[in-house]
Amino acid sequence: MSGESPVSIVPSVLPADFSRLGEEVADLDSAGVDRIQWDVMDGRFVPNLTFGPDVIAACRKYTQVPFEAHLMVVEPDLMLKNYVDAGCEIVIVHEEACTHLHRTLASIRDMGAKAGVAGFRATAALAPSSATWTRVRWRWRVDSAWMMSSPQPAST
Repeated sequence: MSGESPVSIVPSVLPADFSRLGEEVADLDSAGVDRIQWDVMDGRFVPNLTFGPDVIAACRKYTQVPFEAHLMVVEPDLMLKNYVDAGCEIVIVHEEACTHLHRTLASIRDMGAKAGVAGFRATAALAPSSATWTRVRWRWRVDSAWMMSSPQPAST
C-alpha cells in the first residue's frame, strides 16, 4: 500500500442535522475524513427515504472531500448518472437490486466513477448471486465490496 492508509474514515451523513447539512459536511471535512458517504434510500428497497442527487449536489460546494453514494434503491441503473453528476466519485449498488450486476458496474465505471457492490447478510449464505460470490465473480469490475451487517433490506 504505497502512500495509502490501510484504514479510511468514511462517515455517513445520515445522522447529521438535515437543517444544517452543508455545515455538517464542512465539519466532516475539517475533521479530516477520507470520504463522505450518502446513504441513499428510496422507500422501496428499504423503508426509509433519504437523499436525492440535488441535495448532494448542493453540499458539494462545502468540501473537496470525495463523496460516495450508497444506493439502497430499487432499479439503481435509472439513477446512476444523477448521482455521478451530483458529485459522487464512488457509487455503491446492492447486488439484490441489480438485474444485471455486471452491466450496472460497467455503467458506473463508464461514467468515470468507482464502482462498489454491497450485499445483505441473509442472502450472502444462500445464493450464488450473493455478495460473497460476487466478490469473486465480479472482482475485476469492483473497486469495493461490502457485506451489510443487517440481515435483510427491510431491517436497515
